[in-house]
Amino acid sequence: MKDDLGLIFNKDPETVDMISGLMPYLSIFTLLDAIHGVQQGTVRALGRQKIVTYVTILAYYGFGIPFAIYLGFY
Repeated sequence: MKDDLGLIFNKDPETVDMISGLMPYLSIFTLLDAIHGVQQGTVRALGRQKIVTYVTILAYYGFGIPFAIYLGFY
């Protein structure tokens, strides 16, 4: 199934192999992103947007960007 998904977008075997290797990471990201979206809605319903905004900014700038730079360049 992983190889079939890569073939939808590209016929190059090297690219298809790379896509199939990245599929587990994409699956984890999609799952966590869906959970994050649901939790954002729950927090908004509780009226605690201010707290979540600070936590999201801290997580994004304090963890997400440095981790992305590390994964991208090292």
